Amino acid sequence: MTQLLDKTLEKIHEDTAVREDKTARENKGAAYEDKGVAREPSSDELSLDEPSPDALLDENKLLGRKVKRLERELEKERTLLSRYRSNNEAKKQFSEIVLAERSRLELQMNLLLQNSRDFILFFDAQHRLILCTDSLLEALGVPGIGLLKGKNFKDIFNGLVPDEVIAAVEDFGDFEADKHLEAGKTTDQATGKTTGKTTGKAANKTINKTTGEPGESSGNNRGESHKTFERQFTTDLKGSGEARDYSLEVSVMRDSEGVRQGWLFFFYDNTDFVQAKCEAEQANAAKSEFLAKISHDIRSPMNAVIGLAQMLSATGLDTHQRELLTKIQTSSDGLLALINDLLDLSKIEAGKLEVIDDYFDFKDFLSELSSVFEVLLKQKELALHTHFAADIPEIVYTDAKRLQQILTNLVNNAYKYTPSGWVDFSVSRTRDGLVRLEVCDTGIGIREDELNKLFTAFEQLDIKRNRDITGTGLGLAITKQLVELMGGSIEVQSVYGEGSTFSVVLPLKEGARADLPHDSGTYREFTAPDARILIVDDVAVNTEIAEFMLEPFEVQVETAADGQQALDMVQREHFDLILMDHMMPVMDGVEATKLIRELDGPNSKVAIIAMTANAVSGVVEMFLAAGFDGYISKPMDAALLSMVLYEHLPKNLIHE
Repeated sequence: MTQLLDKTLEKIHEDTAVREDKTARENKGAAYEDKGVAREPSSDELSLDEPSPDALLDENKLLGRKVKRLERELEKERTLLSRYRSNNEAKKQFSEIVLAERSRLELQMNLLLQNSRDFILFFDAQHRLILCTDSLLEALGVPGIGLLKGKNFKDIFNGLVPDEVIAAVEDFGDFEADKHLEAGKTTDQATGKTTGKTTGKAANKTINKTTGEPGESSGNNRGESHKTFERQFTTDLKGSGEARDYSLEVSVMRDSEGVRQGWLFFFYDNTDFVQAKCEAEQANAAKSEFLAKISHDIRSPMNAVIGLAQMLSATGLDTHQRELLTKIQTSSDGLLALINDLLDLSKIEAGKLEVIDDYFDFKDFLSELSSVFEVLLKQKELALHTHFAADIPEIVYTDAKRLQQILTNLVNNAYKYTPSGWVDFSVSRTRDGLVRLEVCDTGIGIREDELNKLFTAFEQLDIKRNRDITGTGLGLAITKQLVELMGGSIEVQSVYGEGSTFSVVLPLKEGARADLPHDSGTYREFTAPDARILIVDDVAVNTEIAEFMLEPFEVQVETAADGQQALDMVQREHFDLILMDHMMPVMDGVEATKLIRELDGPNSKVAIIAMTANAVSGVVEMFLAAGFDGYISKPMDAALLSMVLYEHLPKNLIHE
């Protein structure tokens, strides 16, 4: 086009020059005539149809306008040509960038396929293998992917993977529906593109990737690209004679329009993980067994210490002796609390910590707890400030024992780390109706960089500064777990050197007085002089303590040193209740209880209460399954013992 315009302009310029020359000659002739000079007419002037000078001038003007128009068009064409060349250059550069990026991605993909130790497979939309990792080829003993390319999952893994896994994969892939879809596709004659027209129900058939059941689909679902199929199985995939544990994941690959383009398969060899998990479970079982044994071995002598201290307190002591006894009891309580913390931590780790909710008087609970805290804080001359909002609920439904444990841990923490000043204990409602419990102190505070360690088990902060403060670091770790188990949250704010504030927010359900249980669980006062009770324990001091605790009830007591002696005595004599120790030589309490239940006669129905220092998770269920009627832990609590006696002794023997 540009060349044509150039030639046209050149021709116009030539014609214009000829005409201008001719006009000049004519004007020259006219000048001669004006001067009276005769001249010879030119050959051009001899032509009869020659246009006049005015006509030639008009024609020149017309040609000039035409030239200018053509020049503008020529400039426009040159501009377009320049743009076209620029676009071509940009396209070329872009193509080079795309090719470089594609080469980089292909290189990375090849490195992935060559170096991944997991088995990764890519299948197209028709379930034909496109690519796979070299590790799979090596495992299958295949020299190159060409031998597997184009095969489907079943063709490759038939006989290597369990049949049910192959069937499940085909179910997930909905292979039959895909065949119908392929058969129903048509080609657009104008564009040559394949369209997705289908016939029959296969067009709407899909598989619910969550349930694995057939479902109905109304079109492409981009969300399905996130659905995966997972299976775990054991097989000798490599043919090495050693079965290994595998995990298979299959996911759909879709393009930006949501159209399925293929399938991505991942094989993970979980053998080492499964083995490590098994070893961890065995270690956890060993730990639980160790805790059960250490619990029994420590709580048994603790039962003796606490029981003997109770017996000693009932005798005539002078002031100095009573002070010493008080210190023994305080130390015993501290050691028992540590044992209980260790057991609670074990239960939390096993996910078996028990939370037993019930209705109780919340205001009375707080008042009694405050009295205990006040006595504790007086030992360091710390003041206790209490603030209980008027709108807090009077009756609540939660685990009172665990709530007391949470608050006691927080106040004990404030007590340990507050050398002087005060501790503030407040309870209020949040805007959304929850209950907030706060313990604020004027203690040493916590460094900001150590706040994240605060609720970690066995972690004590600022050890150099706090080297004289005793503690295992279990209290706050257990507190956080308990709060979260009860559906709440805990936060801490602290200024190093000034003090700390711990805030617990709990969703305490509010109740009414009519919801309170009739049996408050307090000490029951009664006597049963005609009741015969058998105490079975291999430790003489434990037997002595049990006899001492039974004295207020005026019952008749017999003793046995092991399960075999107890079995012999039950076959000869009648008893109304048996307090049976768990772990004993010759015959333990579980075996003795089983044999007693197999006896003929009324003694096989006697109430048997497990009396044990084993307080690990699941022990209650174990005792009930073994034929025991109840359970009481060592060290024995007088109030709990009274409740057990009141519940299991024949009612006609009880005198209130």
